[in-house]
Amino acid sequence: MINTTVKQISTSIPRVLVCALSVFVVSVVSAPCAWASESLIMNLKPQNGGGDQDPSPIIFYLPSELSKEDILDAGGMQIRYDDKRSALFLFGEAKPGSEVVKSYKVIVRDVWRIPQTDLDFIKTQIKGRVQYLEGTDDLAAGQKLADHILKELDGIEKAQSEEMTIPDRIEMHRMAAEKIDQIRGQVTVMADYVKQARWFKEVSETTETVKMTIQIKNPLSEKLDREKVVRYLPRGVTPNDVIDAQGFTVKYDPERQMFFLYKEVDLKPSEAMTAVVTFKNAWKVPIEKLELLVKSAEDLQTRLVGSQYEETGKKIFDELNKLATQIKELQAKSESPADMIANFSLNLTRFNAIEDGERKLKELVHEIEHPVPQSIPYYIKPATPDVSTTWKIIYGFIGFLTVLGLMFYALWWGQSKARISRKYEPHKA
Repeated sequence: MINTTVKQISTSIPRVLVCALSVFVVSVVSAPCAWASESLIMNLKPQNGGGDQDPSPIIFYLPSELSKEDILDAGGMQIRYDDKRSALFLFGEAKPGSEVVKSYKVIVRDVWRIPQTDLDFIKTQIKGRVQYLEGTDDLAAGQKLADHILKELDGIEKAQSEEMTIPDRIEMHRMAAEKIDQIRGQVTVMADYVKQARWFKEVSETTETVKMTIQIKNPLSEKLDREKVVRYLPRGVTPNDVIDAQGFTVKYDPERQMFFLYKEVDLKPSEAMTAVVTFKNAWKVPIEKLELLVKSAEDLQTRLVGSQYEETGKKIFDELNKLATQIKELQAKSESPADMIANFSLNLTRFNAIEDGERKLKELVHEIEHPVPQSIPYYIKPATPDVSTTWKIIYGFIGFLTVLGLMFYALWWGQSKARISRKYEPHKA
C-alpha cells in the first residue's frame, strides 16, 4: 500500500505538500533509446496549491519495490532516501504565490510484473513432477496439486495482461509474488512436492472451517464516513483459504509478509458492527489417517519379531507411537486460529516423521521376507600365515638380499680390478 502521510520536515518550513496521484493509470510506453524495458507513467499532483509566500516542499514516497535505478525520469524532482522509513521519495518545491497546481510526470521501470520466463519454468517443473509420479500411489494427489497450481499461474498471467490503476497493479503484483514464492517452495524439491500434494488432497476434501470474528465500533459522537478497517489474518492463511470474507477484500502486506482483510465502512455515532469471516481449516492433522499409519506400523513391527531387526523395529514403532500421541494432545489444545496454525506447524513435522518411520519399517520387513540371494559372500576372511611361516618368510627375504649384495660386490670388484690392470700396463714402443 502507498502511504501518503508525511510529517513536518522542519519548523522553518510552513507546510509540506504531499503528492496525490491525479491520473494514476498504468500507461505502458515504448522505451526510447536506453530504456530497454517497458515503463510506467505516473502523473503526480500536490493536494494543495503553493499560495504561501515561501516555497513549499513536495514529497512523494515511492513503492518499496522501486530502486533508484528503476526511476527513469523523476519529472524534475530530486530522488532522496529516508533512513527512518528505509524508503525512497521524490522531493520538489512549489513556487511561492502560485495558485496553479503543477503536476509531475514520473516515468519508472515496470517492476510489478512476474517475468513470463519464470512462469514458464515453473510450469515445466510441475509437468516433470507429475511425470515422475506416474505408476505410484501419489499420482492422483500430484496431478490434483498440479492442476491447482497451473490454474493459479494462468490467473497471474491474465491479471498481468489487464489494464488497471498503478495502486491496483502494485497490490496484484505483491499477492502474485507471494504466491509464486509459495509455489517455488512446493515444486523445487520432489519430496516437498509429494508432501504438499498429499496435504492439498486432504485439505481440498475437508469440510471443516474456522471462523474469525471482527468487531468494529464508532466511539465518537459524530458519524464516520469511509472508515478504513484492517484486520490481519493469521500467518499462513492465504486468499485461497478464505470462504466467506463478509465483504472484506484480501490484501497483502509485504513488510509483515502477511495477508489482511480491508474494508471501508460508514458508522453512525456509537454504532457497532460485527463480521464473522470464515476460512477453510487447513491446519488440522487428519486423525483417521494418523491412526491408520500407527496401525500399519504396529503390524509391520510384529512381523519383525524374531528377526535380526526386532530391536530396531520396536524402537522405531515406540518413537512414532509417541509422536502420534503428542499430535493428538496438542491438536486438542488448539482453540484460537492463531494457536491452531502455530500448533499445526509442529504437528506437521511430527506427522512427516511418522510417515518416514512407517516407510522404514516396510523396508525392513521386505528385506526379511524377500532376501536377496548372494552368489558371492559379503566378506571372505583372508588367509593369514602362522608364526613359523612368517619367520621363514623373513629369513628367506634377508638371505635373498645377502646373496644379491654379494653378487653386486663381486661384479664391482671384478670391474675395478680390470680398470687398475689397464692403467698400469707397460707401454710398448
